Amino acid sequence: MHTLYDANSRILAFVHITEAVVHDVNAMDLLSYEPDAFYVFDRGYLDYARLHRLQNAGAYFVIRAKSNLKFQRMYSRKADRDNGVICDQIGKLTGYQTSRDYPQKIRRVKFHDRESGRTFTFLSNNMEIQATEIAMLYKHRWAIELFFKWIKQHLKIKSFWGTTQNAVRIQIFSAIIAYCLVAIVAEELKTGRQTSEILQVLGISLLDKTPINEFLTKSDYKNVKERIVNQLSLNILPVEQIAQEDAGDWNRERFKASLNFYWIKGDGSLIHAPNAQLILYPKYPEVRLSGFLKGAKGAPSDLMAGRMDGRLLFIGVGSGRRAVYAHVVDERSAISNEFRQTVADSTFGVFAVLGLAASKDSRSVLLDEMRRIHYQGWIDSKRLSGGGEILPCNAPNCGGYTLEAELGISPNGYAEPDFMGWEIKQFAVRNFSRTSSSVITLMTPEPSAGYYRDEGAAAFLRKYGYADRLGREDRINFGGIHRAGILHSTTSLTLHLIGYDTVTGKIRNSSGRIALVDPQGCEAASWDFVSLLKHWNKKHHQACYVPSMNRREPMRQYCYGSKVILGEHTDFLFFLGLMARGHIYYDPGIKMEKASSAKPEIKKRSQFRIKSGNLPELYRQNSVVDLMV
Repeated sequence: MHTLYDANSRILAFVHITEAVVHDVNAMDLLSYEPDAFYVFDRGYLDYARLHRLQNAGAYFVIRAKSNLKFQRMYSRKADRDNGVICDQIGKLTGYQTSRDYPQKIRRVKFHDRESGRTFTFLSNNMEIQATEIAMLYKHRWAIELFFKWIKQHLKIKSFWGTTQNAVRIQIFSAIIAYCLVAIVAEELKTGRQTSEILQVLGISLLDKTPINEFLTKSDYKNVKERIVNQLSLNILPVEQIAQEDAGDWNRERFKASLNFYWIKGDGSLIHAPNAQLILYPKYPEVRLSGFLKGAKGAPSDLMAGRMDGRLLFIGVGSGRRAVYAHVVDERSAISNEFRQTVADSTFGVFAVLGLAASKDSRSVLLDEMRRIHYQGWIDSKRLSGGGEILPCNAPNCGGYTLEAELGISPNGYAEPDFMGWEIKQFAVRNFSRTSSSVITLMTPEPSAGYYRDEGAAAFLRKYGYADRLGREDRINFGGIHRAGILHSTTSLTLHLIGYDTVTGKIRNSSGRIALVDPQGCEAASWDFVSLLKHWNKKHHQACYVPSMNRREPMRQYCYGSKVILGEHTDFLFFLGLMARGHIYYDPGIKMEKASSAKPEIKKRSQFRIKSGNLPELYRQNSVVDLMV
């Protein structure tokens, strides 16, 4: 399906369906070019004779060059290297056939994309706009990829109902018409919603007679996007175990997360609800609280078993986030009257949040400790033993250990926050005034499946690793930044988010996972969403990121900055969203020394990392606190 997509209106301007054997460039013969319009092409459409026809029509093009480009520079423009432009040149094509197909001047721009780490070479016939604008125009080509993903994921083009040419065309054009109608609604009504959100609302209201403009602005639907984002908000309540269940007879995949749940009676006594759990349906934006009465003798069944207007449910999390406590009252109770006269501190999903002095105090205590550590200046490098003994630390990564030692935190492998419910993350900087480009390791989970898990780390390294780049003998390494959807040139592996919908930002499959896939389609290593979800939401619910500098003379020492970053209320979907956009990446440091011996020495280090400048997108609340104020 050859498609011309209007990036401004988000509506298709041209569609041409052919057999797969028809080359992409043939579709260019059917286009009527508009003067002064920009046409951005994929590299598969590179045909200089056809681009020359576009040039003669008074239009402009931006297209990626192929590696075998023969080009002679006539003159260069000043390159904006601070913004990624390597060169900006005007010249002519010098190939025997290409110089005849396109005899006029052409512009070549080389651009380095810092986010992906890739370098691109663009060709254009526009000599006026900035080189960075050419790069940005090509970046907008991603809209067509999102369109195809949207079509596949929302309008059922993953399989065809018929196999004849007519049946296939009918199904494709039906999907395109549906897409265009939704895009027109989005453009005309100015709702501010994505097409996927509008489609979701329309999908559950096909028989509703309310005018569409009223329906899409109903208060009940204003939080559709928020509810999608909150799909996996299991971090609101601390869960015990998370299990994945297949669709089964219900035809609904789901996650189940057990809770350590207690009812508080009017006299203050507790009733344990052993079957309480949260149930998440990945295909629907909802998390249900279930089983809170089953097996709980004396639980408030009279208030919770049916529907009752005006009843009020209080839910709180105990110290250490190990238990959930609940109390329910009817609308006539004194507590209900008091609540109606109380202004909530904030809202979180469906909850009104009432802060308690004890829960607020951990933030103050943490900042007081960070202030104390900052004022100490240079601190000798150290770490705590498992028994709490202070030991010297001479490794390059002792900044985190030294900070933890100051806070009294012993290294451990538990998936619990470090300090009074806060995860503490140190990151190294060269200058405290520039802290947005530092690399932070978010978590280091071992793969839960794939070749790595099935055959072991040694077999994994021998199959996917490479000889040490520094020439150290008998050593195999496995490293490098792996971003979603990009083939790594050294390991030949591609990181995939299986079961995650990048368009809606939802998990579509309860057996979803982050996977490293080789060219043959085999999963070299994978991390299932179930285990990552619990670890992330529990350990990173709230986190403090602390910049540090180090020096080696007169001895290894660290000092910590006056401005710390506090992130509160995260969600695993935020993590996956940033990974889909390449802002969170897999950057392992796995190695095997004495590889040819009978007992090779293996160091395992799987790391998911982020640049500090992208931290705000990882939390609902993000703040930079100046300890000097």
